[in-house]
Amino acid sequence: MKKSFKKYKVHIAFLILVLILEGGAQIADYLKGDGDVKETAFYINSIISFIQIVLLSLIFIDLVYKFIKKIKHKITLTFFAAIGKTTLWGILIIMVFAFFEVISRIYSPSTGSFDRKYPVEFTRKPFPYIQFKGNPGSSHKDIQLNSMGYRGNLPSINKEKDEIRIFILGGSAVFNGQPPIAELIEFEFRKNNNENVNVYNWGVVSSVSGMELTRIIFEISDFQPDLIIFYNGANDMTHPLYWDPRPGYPFNFIVYENNVLFNFDKETDISFFAYKSNLLRMIFRQYFNNKFVDLYQTRQDVNYNTEMWQNQIAEIYVKNIHKANLLSHSIGSEFIAFFQPMVFFKDSLHELEGKKTDQFSYTHYLAIREKIINLIDKINRDDNIQFIDLSDFYDNCPNQIFTDIVHTNQPAKEAISKQIYAYLINNIQSKK
Repeated sequence: MKKSFKKYKVHIAFLILVLILEGGAQIADYLKGDGDVKETAFYINSIISFIQIVLLSLIFIDLVYKFIKKIKHKITLTFFAAIGKTTLWGILIIMVFAFFEVISRIYSPSTGSFDRKYPVEFTRKPFPYIQFKGNPGSSHKDIQLNSMGYRGNLPSINKEKDEIRIFILGGSAVFNGQPPIAELIEFEFRKNNNENVNVYNWGVVSSVSGMELTRIIFEISDFQPDLIIFYNGANDMTHPLYWDPRPGYPFNFIVYENNVLFNFDKETDISFFAYKSNLLRMIFRQYFNNKFVDLYQTRQDVNYNTEMWQNQIAEIYVKNIHKANLLSHSIGSEFIAFFQPMVFFKDSLHELEGKKTDQFSYTHYLAIREKIINLIDKINRDDNIQFIDLSDFYDNCPNQIFTDIVHTNQPAKEAISKQIYAYLINNIQSKK
């Protein structure tokens, strides 16, 4: 017993020191910490942990050394040969993987399906409260963003006496175009000698009505708007179907929520490390999608594709329209919501447009549109909201209008801009 104690007295001393340090850490946390046994307030926990790891490592290394020394005469050349072959095969596999990794990065660089499914790009820079918008002052191809991250001119803080300011909010259908809808509407005003009317493009790619409501509060209210327009609806119906399934949530909120920095564990760490490999991103695309965002479970939690879920989508959208109407009036502005067209609401489909639809999506959009219209009608019995349903505006046009389920070609933008202008000018004249 005494002999064993002397033999391992250094190891025992190290173990006692590790335990003393652990006890000291808990006492320090109790006296000065926050109760989680991690003295992060004065950064000594990392020092204690480092010392403990070093001590335990020294014990382990010494024990392994003594064990090998004791049995080394029993180890045969065959054993070393087997170790050598295993090592050689391991090195060969690593070299092959490294070769294909380099080749894949040169000839097929991939951001991975996760990045493509939840893109950020220059149009989705995170911002407080409004979730995201364009990257201020940036440009992409022939699109230039102003100092607030939007397309086109910005209004000055000091408003001219006779100026009429119109702000149009929505998703990519408002943001895109050469020129976009806001400029086309303003052109109609200019063409008809209304030089004092300025239309400002506050469109953000992938924006939903909740983000647009927030944008009124935190941004547009500073610029003395006369009229606030929502040209939206498609993203509120689309995002829960294909991306974050929770009704009313921003386009990629599920990614922010599952940020590896917020949800860090050993398993995620390994997956995150593997995701750095271009080759693995190409081969295991679906794995990374499911690993970083559990879309299946989230859909189960919100009763995805049920009538209850569809009701929630419609109710949240209509509530946001109602709130935007009240908020606009509270800051001295009129409010109009235009329910935007989609390919599913066009009966005379062109051959190319028909390829973009399927029965599952068709049923989804038609059901929610009907629920939205019914809810708007119910609200308007007590509180009048200018809600203009343009969802079937292209219904009788046999030509191709839609380039995907929501975006249209430029002639179609011009046509709907004239329709919006006609409604606005009639509205303005009726109030004179």
